[in-house]
Amino acid sequence: MDDVRETAEFFGIAAQSDGEHDQDFRRRVAGDLRARGKLIEAQEILMGRRWDDPDQGPLTVLDGVTGGILSAMGVGPRLSSDPARRVEEEAMLGAVFNEPPDPAKEALARAFDALGPAGLDLMLGP
Repeated sequence: MDDVRETAEFFGIAAQSDGEHDQDFRRRVAGDLRARGKLIEAQEILMGRRWDDPDQGPLTVLDGVTGGILSAMGVGPRLSSDPARRVEEEAMLGAVFNEPPDPAKEALARAFDALGPAGLDLMLGP
């Protein structure tokens, strides 16, 4: 939590208030940074690790950065206007985008694309 406090102080973000949970403080700082255009820093605060940390876990800083770039390009769904929530949504968007393709899912999708509307009839039956 010290990294979040230090970052908040460095950027002039209000300190953690009494009764504010650590995760809420982390989200608030990440949202404030994102509102300032600090995409990488916001994702680092949200994830609790730096972008170059070898132990990223299942959701990475790079996922969040990718999601932010995709969002700026207009790819994917419209994201929240609340900066704290947007940081989380960008991370999820990037994770979905960065997920390795599943050959079985791709084959099934191609089969149903080839069948067109009849594919839905096959799935639902008579």
